[in-house]
Amino acid sequence: ISGVTVKGFILKTAWAHIIDAQENVAGGVCDNLVIQDNDISDWNYANTTFRYGLRLSKCKDGTVSGNYFHDPKNGSKNSSLPSVGGVSVGGGTGINLTTGGGGHSILKNTFRGGTSGFGEALNFDVGACAIGSDGGICTVERNLFDDVFRALDIEIGSAVRATYNWIEDVAFN
Repeated sequence: ISGVTVKGFILKTAWAHIIDAQENVAGGVCDNLVIQDNDISDWNYANTTFRYGLRLSKCKDGTVSGNYFHDPKNGSKNSSLPSVGGVSVGGGTGINLTTGGGGHSILKNTFRGGTSGFGEALNFDVGACAIGSDGGICTVERNLFDDVFRALDIEIGSAVRATYNWIEDVAFN
């Protein structure tokens, strides 16, 4: 559903993702979402790769701000799962990089790996926020990345403007 706001919640304990917003799932539209001021933790009980606190797949023009992403149940420190993280922005499919979503603002969040750890705190999948896509370039600004393996994972064809972010302890001890 377009235009939904999720604000001020404690969101925890999920088999896969805490919030999984996808375009074209049972007719769903996930544009203009606002995910703000939430405490998001304890996902990936499935203990598999590619699990995130928040997954935006082909959505556009969303705002993710002021959230605290931390402590996935099964992360990169205690398993062989390199791709467990805080937020994933999905891109296009195959060679069509303009079908992915974009135009998101990811601002003033805290990504802290904690006991389990993040493989990638913020992932932009192939073609996410591509120039020429409906949403366009994504903005990543004033986020704190702490105790993560990769703060930003920006894959081929993605377009991201990242400014004024703080990155600490990116390699596991």
